[in-house]
Amino acid sequence: MKQKTRMMVVALALALLMVLAACSAPAKTETTSEKAPETTAEAVKPAENATEPAAEAGEDYEWPEMTIIVAHTAVTTDVRHAGWEFAAEHLSNLTGGKIVLDIYPAGQLGTTRETTEATATGAIQMSQNPPANIEPFAPTLGIMNIPYLLPSNYEDGKAVLKGPAGEALLESISNNNSGLKGIAIWDALYNCYTSNVDFRKTEDLSGQKIRIMSSAISEQAIKSWGGTAIVMDLSEVYTALQTGAIDGQESGIGAGTYSNKYYEVQKYLYRFNSVRGAFITIVNEAWWNGLDTKVQDAITESLAAGEAHYDELRLAREQEALDTMSQYLEIIDLTPEQETKLKEAAQSSCQEIYLQTTGDAGKALLDIFAQENAKYN
Repeated sequence: MKQKTRMMVVALALALLMVLAACSAPAKTETTSEKAPETTAEAVKPAENATEPAAEAGEDYEWPEMTIIVAHTAVTTDVRHAGWEFAAEHLSNLTGGKIVLDIYPAGQLGTTRETTEATATGAIQMSQNPPANIEPFAPTLGIMNIPYLLPSNYEDGKAVLKGPAGEALLESISNNNSGLKGIAIWDALYNCYTSNVDFRKTEDLSGQKIRIMSSAISEQAIKSWGGTAIVMDLSEVYTALQTGAIDGQESGIGAGTYSNKYYEVQKYLYRFNSVRGAFITIVNEAWWNGLDTKVQDAITESLAAGEAHYDELRLAREQEALDTMSQYLEIIDLTPEQETKLKEAAQSSCQEIYLQTTGDAGKALLDIFAQENAKYN
């Protein structure tokens, strides 16, 4: 019966998405989940040990019965999906089974663009996508593509993203009148670049054609480093690398480079520590505002539990990916001097493009990130 119900939901959602696609919408975005599994939330109890129903909400509180449709594009074997399953179990335990996260992974309800738009219109309640895929609906999220926005040290970068700067980033989504609200950031590792050209011989990407996700800021970064940015559908990247149509690509280490097996057709993997991957959970703002505060708190607590589980699995998966890929290509960490050179070449011009799009709102967000970064420099 549940399978039949899920099939009906999928059919209805897809029908709604077809209607939405015919309507005017923000500019085209990348339709991929490649910025892979990837901060650790404050430690939470495992779902099986979750607080008994109504204990935190008060003895007289009765949880409403509801099913929340959640869409993401990670495959079911991805640690991000495992995090969502953990969150669903935590929420079910917390509410005595009254509130259910009905999760549709692997793009079952559409591309990242389609699920973001469906969330904005209320066709579904919740989805999770990388910032670049939400950016056309909330331009302030373009800040995440600015090179060296965060400290290159992993823990320092995580602290900034999970502190006031990350909170301001989420709040900025609601300020775009898109119908969306950001309620959680799941941190990821820094993206990597792979190439068949030895970066160390040129100290930049001179002459290289590098595939990126659709982003004017990312395009400017590649240009600043002497390369040519190529926006290409994810399904075409492996063959393009294999044939030499492009020299390299930018993506997450795990679900990007590793999951798509780019290491089979590349010679070098460079860790620039320039752009931090992340996944942002968005909800339909009107729906969220209509929920009881206790329900909102239960959902955000469960997302934190799912993130903590995902984060623990992700670190192990990333190391597994690096160990495997090291048998095929050379893994190279840039020196601090090289990172400084790249930052000086690209950051200013990328910030200019960002501010042209976001104005005062973008400037305010940049200032908050700068203040938080200063704590770790």
